[in-house]
Amino acid sequence: MSGGKLETANGEREAHYVRLARHLRNRLGDGLSADGRLPSYRTLADEFSVSIGVVQRAMELLRQESLVQIHHGKSGRIVPGKSVQPEIAKYGMIHPYTPGNDFERNLIAIASDVFDRECNHAVPIVRSSNGSSARERELAETMVYNGVRGMLLSPENESANANYFQELARRIPVMLIDQPLGDADLPLVMFDYAAAGEEIGRKIRRSGRRRTLLLLNEKTNSSIEALTANMSEHVTTFAFRAPLFRMAARVKQRDFALFDTIRERLLKELEACEADSVFSPFDILLDHLVCLEMPPKLRARLQCAAIRGDRLEWHSRNYCGSGVWEWSASHTDLIRRAVERLNRWQFSHQMPRGVR
Repeated sequence: MSGGKLETANGEREAHYVRLARHLRNRLGDGLSADGRLPSYRTLADEFSVSIGVVQRAMELLRQESLVQIHHGKSGRIVPGKSVQPEIAKYGMIHPYTPGNDFERNLIAIASDVFDRECNHAVPIVRSSNGSSARERELAETMVYNGVRGMLLSPENESANANYFQELARRIPVMLIDQPLGDADLPLVMFDYAAAGEEIGRKIRRSGRRRTLLLLNEKTNSSIEALTANMSEHVTTFAFRAPLFRMAARVKQRDFALFDTIRERLLKELEACEADSVFSPFDILLDHLVCLEMPPKLRARLQCAAIRGDRLEWHSRNYCGSGVWEWSASHTDLIRRAVERLNRWQFSHQMPRGVR
């Protein structure tokens, strides 16, 4: 096998071991000895300027595809007399968000791209628990029955299925994303919502504003609760909770009844609490309910702030021209880091510890 620096085919990010596995897979029939032996792990590590650990993970991928046999963890041999089609690995991802909405579709697109790049073209099975702890368990069992190699879980709430997923992690890797799960001792990847709440609250207070309405969905997870709690240390907050996701789904069906009801409630609450600022973790909903629908005089007195995801949205002229303060939250980076830790767990057979 001739040497050469590893390069990414499309110029984009790819895990080193996945890239090495791709190169080895493409060259299995070139320049090998008569008995089908591959060079030693040390030789491959030197040839491609990677660590022994990267070579081990790459060879494990090829072994899972039944393309090579591994000898004493130091070298490999091509499986003789077989032309094997690689198995496409499956992974599970369970989240609590309303099925079919824009956020879920964005999650599916991100997960598909990340698992494809980081796990040798693996396929994620993404499903919504729709806020039901019972459905969350049913989905997990179905995924395990269908052979998923690992699972990402954004929990339905803080503790309902903590014991269940702690036990499930003895069978397959389970990585938490977005929020912790009660007392479950499972690795977690999440945004630093608490620090974001501090920063947002301080910025609003420094601007001379003191009364902030929080535009929230009817159900929020512990991460958003941590964010708003820390904001409340710096400004007086008024939580306005409404079925925002259900509202958005109905508007897409051209049913504006719930939208109109929430808009009227919001208008009354803004006047009643004498808010001088509005914050929402959902930039598009803030745009539609406040920037587009509130009277111009009321909008003029409000400083708006929002969290914006990594998917570019089409915002209204009012939103773009009103000086909305935005904090970014990249779900692509969140899921990529979770998948990287999931991979390490799978290949090392050791559960990662702590929060990232």
